[in-house]
Amino acid sequence: MKLALMPWLVASGLFFGCGDDAGLGGAGGGGGADAGGGSGAGVVDPTPILEREPAISHDCTEERPMTQESGVTTSRLEGLVAAGGVLFATHSAETLSMAKVELDGAVGDPLVLESESFAFRVPVTIADGDDVVTVWAGLGGQEQLIFARVDSTLALVDGPTGIPETAGNGNSAAALVPADGGFALLYGAVSGSQTELTFLRIGPDGTAAGEPVAVANLGETYGASASAAPTEDGGFAVTYAVGTPLDSDVYFVVLEADGSPRFTPRRISRAGGDGVASYFSYYSRNNVLPVGDAFWVTFTEGESDYETEQGHSIIRVAVVDVEGSATLHGVQAPVEGIENRYPSFVEFDGRIGLFWTTGHIIWVCGGCITDYDMLLVLLDPETVVPASQVVTHLHMTNGINAPIVAVQGSDLLTGSNLDFHALTLPATGAMRCVAAE
Repeated sequence: MKLALMPWLVASGLFFGCGDDAGLGGAGGGGGADAGGGSGAGVVDPTPILEREPAISHDCTEERPMTQESGVTTSRLEGLVAAGGVLFATHSAETLSMAKVELDGAVGDPLVLESESFAFRVPVTIADGDDVVTVWAGLGGQEQLIFARVDSTLALVDGPTGIPETAGNGNSAAALVPADGGFALLYGAVSGSQTELTFLRIGPDGTAAGEPVAVANLGETYGASASAAPTEDGGFAVTYAVGTPLDSDVYFVVLEADGSPRFTPRRISRAGGDGVASYFSYYSRNNVLPVGDAFWVTFTEGESDYETEQGHSIIRVAVVDVEGSATLHGVQAPVEGIENRYPSFVEFDGRIGLFWTTGHIIWVCGGCITDYDMLLVLLDPETVVPASQVVTHLHMTNGINAPIVAVQGSDLLTGSNLDFHALTLPATGAMRCVAAE
């Protein structure tokens, strides 16, 4: 790789990332294509979603700007969920902790879940009824994923407990889905230089309820970039990114309840290579949702010209049928030098909320920071057009990275990590969407 390619690769997050996201990392191939995966990508709709005639059903506004949490010097916001009428935030610094958080940004006393140094061991945090469940990669001689369940009073119900079946040096949590009183866990299992996306059923207390099942070889990656959602018939829709930093692709497959695939994983992104790469954030997000009799998948699509060192990225929404064939929608038209990243979904009052960041990479002191703003729009699930205005959290001094959202009634608590070059600081804001009159 020529050094001239490095700026765009860093900016896109495909090599080692700027600010908050390591992207896919690595330099190896493999994955769905090696396993015989076919292309499910079909028609690319030429009109960006934000340029389509809207069907406004909701009015959305910013209620509180994205602001740094008070008193925090260095930390990451890793998860944000609503459970039992309470909002919870997961933070990592020297420890992994969970705390109650209010719409006004106030953070309560933390419950420490892990006291070992927590760098680069990204947890997955979800709501399970009135409880909050977190899975993360353990250190300190454990070298396995660890499970913990907390109730709405912030009291430990189960764990922290290791899951021996997930043991391995460098293994990483990717996605967690409630299922039949327990969970379906997806994680990256490292073998040599390769990472295997792996499925495991676990019980409500985190104990294994089956054997690990290999889903796809992701190649030489730093962690597993994947997302999952339940299907109506007890299966799981799974989407994941695979490939090299220069030609990564997004794949889709539906798994049975035991993790076995219903069909060969299918590529749903444009074919990688020749400057095109499609990918997820390394950090866990809601990148797939069941919508009617289809599934929506959102990811970043980057395009570059290596000779001129120019590039951009946009957000894609793929509408995927039950056999893995996809129609691709661009959220915005590409603009030279503009990065649109970190897309994720949230369900809101019969609409699909899509949020992401947009902005530039700023090169400083041999590294980079961002000036990303955070955007949110509600989409009509039947017509794939805007159902609300686009509402924005403007960045202040530092860019807004890796946004996450928790819904409480008409309110959306937004969270992110502000970009301070080599450090990040957690921040929260608030938005509100109400039915249009």
